[in-house]
Amino acid sequence: MGDRKWDFTLASYREDLPAYTKVDLRAGVKYGPWTVNIYGNNIGNERGIIAGAENQYFPYDLTYIQPRTVGLNLIRTF
Repeated sequence: MGDRKWDFTLASYREDLPAYTKVDLRAGVKYGPWTVNIYGNNIGNERGIIAGAENQYFPYDLTYIQPRTVGLNLIRTF
């Protein structure tokens, strides 16, 4: 995601949101009726900002992308 502008604030200017890079990886193996998938989201654990701005209640009310997540899926077909 590149640099971008967010919504107008009460001060009538647009906040600059910085660029970030998010890497997701997936791999899977199928053996007969079984499938095993492993995944990793946001491998670099980047703290990319999705939204946010200065406001009167919180100096920086920011929404970040989901932190690093890893998991495994096991699927059996019938």
